Parts: sequence; C-alpha cells; structure tokens
Amino acid sequence: MNTEAKLEQKCRKIAIDSGWLSYKFESEGGLPDRIFLKDGRIIFIEFKAPKTGRLSKLQQVQIKRMIDAGAIVHVCDNVDQFMRIIEI
Repeated sequence: MNTEAKLEQKCRKIAIDSGWLSYKFESEGGLPDRIFLKDGRIIFIEFKAPKTGRLSKLQQVQIKRMIDAGAIVHVCDNVDQFMRIIEI
C-alpha cells in the first residue's frame, strides 16, 4: 500500500471513530477521494502523499468547480491537517 493510501486509510479510521460517515469516490472525473459527513457537515477531501503528491490538472479544475458551487473541499497530506479539517 502506498503512502497516500495509508494516509487515507488512517484518516478514514479516525473519522469513523469520531462519528463521521465516510464514502470513497470511484470516479474517472478527477473528483476528491472521499466524502465525510457528520451533523449536517459535508466535506470532500483529496488525499495526497506528503511532499510528493500533486493535483492533476483535472483535479485542479474539478476542485475549483466544486468550491465555486459552494462545496467544502480540502487537499490533505497529513493526519494533523486532517484532524484540523474535521475539527477533532
């Protein structure tokens, strides 16, 4: 399992243990990796490997479109950042 996948798996477990629902996106369209839901909050997160992970052009476009439409979207490359995003 690569670093990005390990980060995503660890963050997912933290979220679920904190009462969040988490769903994986399987998309060819550059959408973020996961959606997290709790108490009326919906957060989309694209996980990237620390220091080396980069958004593709398509991901950049899709994330901008989602933010412009009012979605909360983050790119996350570490657990501490994730915990701040979901306010643990």
